[in-house]
Amino acid sequence: MPNLRNRKFTQAVLIIAGVLLVARMCLPVALQHYVNRTLDRAEHYSGHVGDIDLALLAGAYEIEDIKIVKSNGEVEQPLFSAPRLRFSLLWSALLNGAVVGEVQLTKPRLNFVDSPRDGQRQSGTGEPWLSIADDLFPLRIDRLEINGGLVSFNNADASPSIRITLDRIDLVALNIANSRGSAETLETRVRATANSTGEGRLSLQASVNPDSPLPTFDLDLEAKNVALADFENLLNHYAPFDLEAGSLDLALELASDNGELSGYIKPVLHDIQVFSWKGDVEQDNDGLLGSLAELFAAGLAELFENQPADQFATEIPVNGTLENPETGTLAAVFGILSNAFVEALQAEIDHSISLKND
Repeated sequence: MPNLRNRKFTQAVLIIAGVLLVARMCLPVALQHYVNRTLDRAEHYSGHVGDIDLALLAGAYEIEDIKIVKSNGEVEQPLFSAPRLRFSLLWSALLNGAVVGEVQLTKPRLNFVDSPRDGQRQSGTGEPWLSIADDLFPLRIDRLEINGGLVSFNNADASPSIRITLDRIDLVALNIANSRGSAETLETRVRATANSTGEGRLSLQASVNPDSPLPTFDLDLEAKNVALADFENLLNHYAPFDLEAGSLDLALELASDNGELSGYIKPVLHDIQVFSWKGDVEQDNDGLLGSLAELFAAGLAELFENQPADQFATEIPVNGTLENPETGTLAAVFGILSNAFVEALQAEIDHSISLKND
């Protein structure tokens, strides 16, 4: 009798193990079908993923080769693509009693497209992306990491065509779900770096209080050596003037306390050339009035340029509210004069703006 019980117990264990093994083998296929069906809930976009890998003991699953494209087939670039997207349980937060997760994106690509034809525009707006993300990963996301990302803006209908990119985007956002359980760490913290088209380098640091009734954040942004020539097609198409050459440095500090703004923007233009006879008259064919307007702008830029530093710069204060931001025009004029005739302005964060000081 004991041997019979042992045999039955062994058979039961083997059956259960077999069922679990079959379920484990079928689960990635079922999950892949579920993810594809969930991505297709967007009205104007369709999604597809490749293999899905499960790590049950780690509380994680990984999606490979995810791609979201415009369903009408008129836009060549996908709205979003990534070779690897990993959702996992955040064990460090679990020790504090919070069941939250983290998301890791490897080399994601986000492509925006402008066009005079509606069917060939691509912005992704008006779709239930947050709802789709919630269904793909039901845990609240507390940590987001992006490695090697790229964002592009394209307009193939412009003449010449426009392609502007931010690449090598590395970003880490911490405490998104406020899971640390300490009053000192209620803020979501974000650090990011990226390269602009050409040789430009951008860096960002921000803290956000997601529990505030109105937007509450503290943001620092620096841009160095952004080559304006790389944005020439964009400026020619969307702006009323040309910048034929030069580079841009930028420093921005902005804080919002329940929607009340304080901050500044410091743009510094180096080696700028607004007017070029060959570029504006011979090639662009701007015409007499357009050429005179750009020649006048070039004269002003030259007059108020800091000659030793070869730069045109100012500091623009920002106040008001998010709905109605106000920039200090008079202060910006004084900034131009100070940069030109007193001391060259440096596009550096001076840490004078923060929520604690507002």
